[in-house]
Amino acid sequence: MDLHPCESCSRQIPAGSILCLECAGAEGRCAQCGTSGVYRGDGCPRCSPAAGFVAVAPQVPGDAGAGLGQESPSGLARTTAKPPGPVTRLLFGACLVISGGIAFSGGAAETLQRWGYTGGAEVINGAYWGLITHTFIHFELLHLVFNLYWLWVLGGAFERSVGSVRWVAFFLGAAAVSSAVQLATGSFGIGMSGVGYALFGFGWAARSRYADLAEVVDDSTVRLFLGWGAFCIVADLLGLLPIANGAHGGGLLFGLAVAHAFAFRERRVLGYAGIAALVGISLLPFTWCPWSEDWQRVQVHRALGRRDYARAIEGYRDSLRVGGNAALAWRGLAEIYGYQKRHTEYQEALRQLRALDASAADEVERNYGTPAPLPAAAR
Repeated sequence: MDLHPCESCSRQIPAGSILCLECAGAEGRCAQCGTSGVYRGDGCPRCSPAAGFVAVAPQVPGDAGAGLGQESPSGLARTTAKPPGPVTRLLFGACLVISGGIAFSGGAAETLQRWGYTGGAEVINGAYWGLITHTFIHFELLHLVFNLYWLWVLGGAFERSVGSVRWVAFFLGAAAVSSAVQLATGSFGIGMSGVGYALFGFGWAARSRYADLAEVVDDSTVRLFLGWGAFCIVADLLGLLPIANGAHGGGLLFGLAVAHAFAFRERRVLGYAGIAALVGISLLPFTWCPWSEDWQRVQVHRALGRRDYARAIEGYRDSLRVGGNAALAWRGLAEIYGYQKRHTEYQEALRQLRALDASAADEVERNYGTPAPLPAAAR
């Protein structure tokens, strides 16, 4: 038999083919002619035009991505003939129940907390579960509808492609990473958009491997998600809408990295590097994030617990520099200066606080006294 090397791995293969079966499966190409998006030669539109175009390559024995996809008896990945699986349905229902419960309960602070809502500072200070629970919370109907639609479509295709257990693991990772990346930008977000972009990122990168994903992540879907992402960035920069673009970007990169790490053997190193980089970014809000008001608030809280008033004053000043809650910062400064009997600083802090919140200034005065006029020499 005449043999020659596979063009991808140099393994000896029969003449008449350009790829070995393993490389053809890994790359989603025809083994005979190299056409992308097919696996078997009898499904290739060039080698067998009557067979038509077969969209997706299956897993092959020995491939590092084995186990992420499932083959049909014909050797091709399964098609999208089934409804979403149990995990997708559970996540869909949880979003409906939690968002609906918030909408019909008035939105009071205590109610929000019962439904899993927490502030960014609380998450940084140990309420890590908020990274996950915030994905189920939506305040606006259009936001909820958009996210539920893509959760049903993309989540259903993903679950059919990789299985329910891996879908749970992917959801937890995508939710935590996208929420933490958003928190690292200086604010905390809500909603399933980060997970939606993670699903899209995985489907975009790995649609050559899974028929279900190829059917829903077509070119129009790619244009929609990329276009919407660009619009959201512009709208947020112009102050038109407050949008969690960090969650969108973090989710998209997470999905791409996971696809490269687990769906393609030859891209494994790149995928792992991407996941490691995202984990590093996700840790910033919990280690060092001085541009974040939430991070500064946590540092102040911890400093006050240690009675380190110099560090607390520095934290309040830093919060003002990054555009944090000015009334909260000036009140904190006024209370520290009043407690330490630092007359000049107390007077200035109280003046700034009164301009922002007169009732808060009155309360501070009742606790620490009305500042006396400065001596003439100090004016």
